[in-house]
Amino acid sequence: MRVRFHEARDVFFQKVSEALVQGLFPTGQVVVIRDIWGRLSLALEDAPPEKAGDLTLAEMEKSLQAATGPYYGGEALLKADMFAPDLVFGSPDLRRCREHDRLYFLERVVVGADWQRSPLPDEHPKVPRATLHGIKGGVGRSTTLMAWARHLAERGEQVLVIDLDLESPGVSSGLMPPNAGADYGVVDWLVEDAVGNADEDLLRGMAAKSPLGEGTSGSIKLVPCGGRQEGKELEYLAKLSRVYQDLGPREQDGKPPRSMQFADRLAYLIDELERAHEPTVVLIDSRAGIHDLAAITITRLRATAFLFLIGTQQTYDGYRLLFSQWQGTAVGEEVRKRLQVVASQVPKLGRDEFLKQFQLDSWNLFADTLYDPQNSEDSSKTPTPFHFDLRNPAGPHSPLITLWSDAVQQWSPIGAPDSIGASDKSYNLPSDVKTPLLNFLERATELVFTPPERDDESP
Repeated sequence: MRVRFHEARDVFFQKVSEALVQGLFPTGQVVVIRDIWGRLSLALEDAPPEKAGDLTLAEMEKSLQAATGPYYGGEALLKADMFAPDLVFGSPDLRRCREHDRLYFLERVVVGADWQRSPLPDEHPKVPRATLHGIKGGVGRSTTLMAWARHLAERGEQVLVIDLDLESPGVSSGLMPPNAGADYGVVDWLVEDAVGNADEDLLRGMAAKSPLGEGTSGSIKLVPCGGRQEGKELEYLAKLSRVYQDLGPREQDGKPPRSMQFADRLAYLIDELERAHEPTVVLIDSRAGIHDLAAITITRLRATAFLFLIGTQQTYDGYRLLFSQWQGTAVGEEVRKRLQVVASQVPKLGRDEFLKQFQLDSWNLFADTLYDPQNSEDSSKTPTPFHFDLRNPAGPHSPLITLWSDAVQQWSPIGAPDSIGASDKSYNLPSDVKTPLLNFLERATELVFTPPERDDESP
């Protein structure tokens, strides 16, 4: 019977774990590497003995090949024979396995690696940050973000909105009139930075004031995906195809040189934007789905992540796939503290029953994946688990709410194009737009500025 991709790793791990128990690898790290084709192989920090009991390395490898078939990746590699062993044994993607304290797993993938990478080692942001994400499009994420930006500006906040939906810019056109906006955007900075050409003028030219902030005691600045300059073709698509690459070692802020993954570059850009434009809060419009951009904004930037769901099975299934990858990992233990579910576009009919079912489904999603099992033993002897009861409003499963509204669907944040610049134009947030979103606007503001301590269950 043929072994399939999802079965091969478990079989490989079982046989390597048994070899560890028998003493075939008495010292050093034992790393299982899965390459981009799914093939599995071993990397050994220390050379094994010729024999452990009745088992030799050659015999174990024959067993691995027979058990995993086309997913066997070849003979084990020794650290002493490697050209660049730190790429394996010092990789930031190395994950300790539950099966044995010296067994590790290294996933080699083309895309998606950032979902399972730890938050960046930089200090916690000095400015509150929020990421708005939807596993599916069309859930009201961008519209809610724009309304929230206005709400915050009315409170006197200096709001910096960063459009990171690079393949499908949305919030940019909602916050700026046609043919207006910043000279440069995110993709412009990334291509210039790659060749050492990003400077202060570029940074300051990346944000423009949105009319939606007019008439408030605060302001709204937008950093678009790409810039606009009258009469110039800025080659957005040509730049977009070049932005995702990693860079070699680089020294920043007096720290020792280190390789700059795309996530490092994006984090550095946001740090620099905060320094140059001095916002009091940053709102990030994340790309929908499971693209690496979404991964970085949720897992790696230490921002509060608002996850938009519309209560359909498809959206729950999408997040369940993602949460399952985090289950029981150090990444999951860190990220889950910063997640917050949003029940978006809650229907008018049967609203109470809908929200009751949503709360249950959301709780089941977390309970099956990211919540710890509750300890039945003496709590004084065991750590308090990360677990929230179904009705506990402090849990990330307990949703913030936006209500379905025709007014919200039809809302044009900056009005008709011919009204831009008119002295009598007021860019306020209409009450029939604000009211359906009010639960989100107020609770999201509280979460971002006074995030809850979610190291354990609230009393």
